[in-house]
Parts: sequence; structure tokens; C-alpha cells
Amino acid sequence: MSQNAPSEPPLTVLFTDLDGTCVHYDTHEFARVEQQPTAAGLYPAASLDGAQHTLLLRLPPSTSGAQGVISLETLRMYAALRQLGVKLVVVTGARTATLLARLPFIPAADAYVCEGGGRIFYPAVAADMPTAAPLVEDLAWRQRQVAAGPVGQDRLPPEQRTGALWRFYAQLTAAAPVGVKADALSYTTAFRVKGTPETVAAAVAELPDGLATAVNLGAADVFPATSGKENAARYLMERYGAAPDDCAFMCDDDNDLALAALVRRAYLPGITADTVRQAVDSNPERFYVAAAKGVFGAEEVLRVLLAERLAAATEAAR
Repeated sequence: MSQNAPSEPPLTVLFTDLDGTCVHYDTHEFARVEQQPTAAGLYPAASLDGAQHTLLLRLPPSTSGAQGVISLETLRMYAALRQLGVKLVVVTGARTATLLARLPFIPAADAYVCEGGGRIFYPAVAADMPTAAPLVEDLAWRQRQVAAGPVGQDRLPPEQRTGALWRFYAQLTAAAPVGVKADALSYTTAFRVKGTPETVAAAVAELPDGLATAVNLGAADVFPATSGKENAARYLMERYGAAPDDCAFMCDDDNDLALAALVRRAYLPGITADTVRQAVDSNPERFYVAAAKGVFGAEEVLRVLLAERLAAATEAAR
């Protein structure tokens, strides 16, 4: 796939998804992983052809029981991009509790977006908030999500919350088609609809005004139309004074396509949805697709981004 031309401006903001992008599952599909960790708790791994080696961190299991891995080299390269002046933004559909549980294992970032765009957190100054993982939520952004109801009602059961989102949730749970489940556990600005592709599509076919949906990991996330990864990214671009052409996105799934179309280029460690493959085939110059798989694909993409950032900075300095 094509890479950035030197004449392009240096990368200002890198948005990155987590699952399927830098966090990977089903390690047997791309690596041979040793069963015993090192003294530092890292698991040595080699690519299936034996050509590449890395060290893996195991993340805590998600609410679904799946346990992902991320490589130490991946974390180091994200950090190197930040040292070069790139703002790093984690953008995930994960529920808030999952994001918070993963903080010791995912890249240190300038902003963390979860629930598919509904909530944004920033690292806080430790002196102001002396906690183990100091974060502060962007409440101005949260208050824009009117369809999710007011800030603070997350302590209430979902069916007792106000807002168009939770009225639809109550409606769906009261008359859910066979095989469809609405999951609101630890969500405050979204919920997830699970089932077969056909039953999920039917359940969210007619959304109330003010709501939107996106496919994520085979399920459908329902959220305020003011939310979503693309809207959250636009908000953060404004915060950082960046234009879409100054930004890139590491991603892999269907719910990433709107943001991928917004930025200069999308970088794919892998492809987990047919719609993403179709987008790549129809507009290949807007995508870089890794040849390697799993964590090795993430490392490949980050090496490309680092090389391009350095080349663009050198060109700009001439």
C-alpha cells in the first residue's frame, strides 16, 4: 500500500483503536507464545514463520471473558511518536469500566475516548489528582450527549435512566426479538446489541431520532447521534488545532470507517470486517495495510508511521 509523500505535513494527531488494532486475540493465528513469562511478566512470542520476535503483555479479561495481548514494542513505538510531538488519542468502543481496567496495559495517551465516542478522558496532573491513574473527564463533551441523559445518572439501572438512548434500551429489552440481547453493563452513553447479524440488524433498523448505530466486533453499538468516533475525533482535532489532513488513524473494523474517511490516511494492522476490505479495495491510496499479522502487524504499522513522521519533519525543516 502507498505511504505518505514527503510533501505532506508532519503528523499531528494519531487516533488509534484498541481491539484488533494494537490489542489482539487468538494469538495462535499469528504467533507461537511461550507459556512461561519472563521475570518482568512478559511472554516471549515468535511469528509463525519464526522471522519476528517480541514480548507480550496479557491484558485482564474483558467482560466477555476474552483476554487480549499487546506487545512491548508496540507500546514503545507509540511512546516514540509522542516524543516526536504527535498527540496520541485512544478511540475505542469499549465500555468505561473496560477502558479503566486496561490503563496499566495500553499506550499512554493524550486523550482516551471510550463507549464509541461518548466519553473523553485526559491525563490529569498528578499533583492535582494524586491517584494511581489520574484522569479527568471532559464534561463539556459529555454534556453534549443529550440523548444519553444528564451526567451522573450512570449510578441508576439503565431502565431507570432518562434520555432517548435509555428509552430505546427499555423498549428493546421489553420486547427483544428471540436471540437478541441489549447489553448496558458499565455503559453510560451507549449500549450494545448482540445476536446474529440478521437479528441485530433488525433490532436497530428503526432508531429513534437523535440516535445512531455502528457495527463493532459483530455487535451493534447504539449511541447518541452527537457521539461516535468521528464526532469525538473532530472535537479533539479542534482542541489540538489540527486539520483532518494532519491526522491518521490506526484501525481495523466497520465502526472505524467514518473516522478513517475523515483523516489523511488509515493504517490497518489487520482487517476484521468485509466492509473494511471493500473500502481498501475501492480506495487503496487512503490505506496502509500491514503484511504481518496480529501484534506484528501493529508493530509494522507503527514503524511506518515513525519513519513517515521523521521524513516529513526533515522535509519541513529544509
